[in-house]
Amino acid sequence: MDCLRLGVPNSRAGETTGARGIVGAVVHVEVVIGLLAAVALLGALAQRVGLPYPSVLVLGGLVIGVIPGLPAVHLDPNLVLYAFLPPLVYSAAFRTQRFDLRSSAPHIVTLAVGLVVFTVAGVALVGHYLAGLAWVPSFVLGALVAPTDPVSAAAIVHRVGAPERIVAILEGESLINDGTGLAAFQVAVAAAAGGFSVGHGILRFLAISAGGLAVGLVTGAVVVALRRRIDHAATEIVIGLAAAFGSYTAAQAAGASGVLAAVAAGLYVGHHGEAISTPRVRRRSEPFWAALSYLLESVLFLLIGLQFLVIVHGLPGHQAWTPLGRAGAVVATAVVLRFAWMFTFTRALSLLGRLLPGHVDRLGGGELTVLGYSGMRGALSLAGALSIPLLAAGHPFPNRDEVIFLVYAVVLGTLILPSLTLEPLVRRLGLARDRG
Repeated sequence: MDCLRLGVPNSRAGETTGARGIVGAVVHVEVVIGLLAAVALLGALAQRVGLPYPSVLVLGGLVIGVIPGLPAVHLDPNLVLYAFLPPLVYSAAFRTQRFDLRSSAPHIVTLAVGLVVFTVAGVALVGHYLAGLAWVPSFVLGALVAPTDPVSAAAIVHRVGAPERIVAILEGESLINDGTGLAAFQVAVAAAAGGFSVGHGILRFLAISAGGLAVGLVTGAVVVALRRRIDHAATEIVIGLAAAFGSYTAAQAAGASGVLAAVAAGLYVGHHGEAISTPRVRRRSEPFWAALSYLLESVLFLLIGLQFLVIVHGLPGHQAWTPLGRAGAVVATAVVLRFAWMFTFTRALSLLGRLLPGHVDRLGGGELTVLGYSGMRGALSLAGALSIPLLAAGHPFPNRDEVIFLVYAVVLGTLILPSLTLEPLVRRLGLARDRG
């Protein structure tokens, strides 16, 4: 199968720290032109037929990927982790300041940490006992599918007109849980090399998370200090891009969470947004960030669809049907665990909010249903799967191809159907708000 690599030819599989993924990137100009043309046509089609553009782009990528004669496009994980992710999570974190996150913070924290741990454990059990994976790849699988994707969640919930506090919870959860999920992934991959203990794993998880937050806050403080002295939209945009890529890369190079660093930097800068930018500058810079986010999101959704044949050809015997039943079990587990958490722990937290008015958002059954239904996974999970190292302790990483396929199945299973049916569900529950 002819395969064009879109990304980095000299990066090692599993290399998710450092900035090597940016150096020496190979870009096939014709592939880039084709991607942009496909994004424009599919985006216009989505608007024409009234469907959410993420699902149209993913399905369009699936169709394009199976056209005979076209070379497959291999998505290098470093392209997502270093080129796409930093500006996306930074800008999303910056924009969350339009919501009052204080009353949503308890829900965001418990979902971004508690639900991630709950899902990692539940999916690992299913991966081991039903999918036949060894324990280490089972936990790697759980860590990869536990976090929701900030690109998918933000792109869809804004379109459907969900209540603002649901949007705030979903965006906050997806931004933070990607950092905790990738931290858990790094710990699980390290376990494959041996010498692992539960205590060491917990300490490493905490160090990765705390280090990322520290780098992000320092970066945010530097950006705020600089922008107080500047009143020029183009310059402030450049500073924002430098903050996004700089915080992410610095944290990764230090062995910390780049996602949490970019999120922390964006939140800190956004919190001081009105004090460091004039209304004129904000009016000029916001369209840039909106256009950049749309372009990067759209290309990622298209690339998800294009990966189907590449991933299937990686399976033993090149057969997608053999593990299809196991994939269905993993997808169902990820969905059921999220609903179970929403209607137990999150519901209990909402009831607690009745005793502590003003401190915790009180969520009704309809809102919990929407939150449970909105657990979309996306390009970040797939990029993490593709970055699983080929070798662990000098031996082939166990069940690597099967894990990649199962992660891809969860991405498709939690993205396509919910994105097509979430808006009718929100309206049926009477939660849709006027989008003006």
